[in-house]
Formats: sequence, structure tokens, C-alpha cells
Amino acid sequence: MNQLGDKLLSHPVMPAREVIRQQLESARVAWSRLSEDIEEYCRRCQQHADSVHLFTVSLAQLNAWLDRSENQLRDAEKFGFETPDGLGDQLKTLKVCQTFFAFFCT
Repeated sequence: MNQLGDKLLSHPVMPAREVIRQQLESARVAWSRLSEDIEEYCRRCQQHADSVHLFTVSLAQLNAWLDRSENQLRDAEKFGFETPDGLGDQLKTLKVCQTFFAFFCT
């Protein structure tokens, strides 16, 4: 489009030369703004993707910790060791909360 506009501007007998020049300049400015907006949008999308990845990794680490803690508690009870009252229930509650959080946030 810009090349065609430049060709039209070079034509000496064109009566609407100034109108074409203004429209061409307006199109160039609009294209420049659009390009900048697209670059900003892509940058923000990448930031959001990075945040989602970090959240997913953190959630997986929390899940692994809860599983390990639950297994350790189960092993301790299996071998007859006493565990603090309610600790198993607290871990189960944490797992339910984590599952609920993961479901609604991913």
C-alpha cells in the first residue's frame, strides 16, 4: 500500500496529491501504532504465560509436599509412632483446599 501511494505521489498531474499524501501518512502512523500495540500485547502474554508456569510449578511442589507428608504420617502410624492429634485431619484439609484451589485457578 505504501509503495502504491508513493508511486501515486510521484505522478506530477495527480490533482489529489495532497489528500493521498495525508492518507498515506495517516496509514503509516496507524500501522506504527498497531505494531507497537501488538508488541506490547505479545510481551504481556509472555508475562502471563510465565506467571502461569510459575504457579503450576509451585502447585506441583505443594502437591508433592502434601503427598510426602501424608505418606510419612501414614508410615509413622503404621509402625506405632504417635502423631500429634488432628495432624492427619489437617493434612487432609490442606489437600482438599489445594485441590479446590488448583481446580479453580488452572
